[in-house]
Amino acid sequence: MKESAEKLGIKIHGAYSTPNEHTFYFILESNDFKSVTIFLGPPMLTHNSAKISPVIDLKKPEEYELSYMKGE
Repeated sequence: MKESAEKLGIKIHGAYSTPNEHTFYFILESNDFKSVTIFLGPPMLTHNSAKISPVIDLKKPEEYELSYMKGE
């Protein structure tokens, strides 16, 4: 997993599992969605499904072009 992430330019901030639920949680940093999709593709999600929720840092509104976050 680490090698794959490095090749795709993804930084893994956290990787967690809930074994009883067969659920994995990843906190990833990437500059593009395509890399995350490839990272979570086979073999990782061959027999599983995923929900990907992009998030933004509310402490750094200047990094985003969203007027409501800049107080406009």
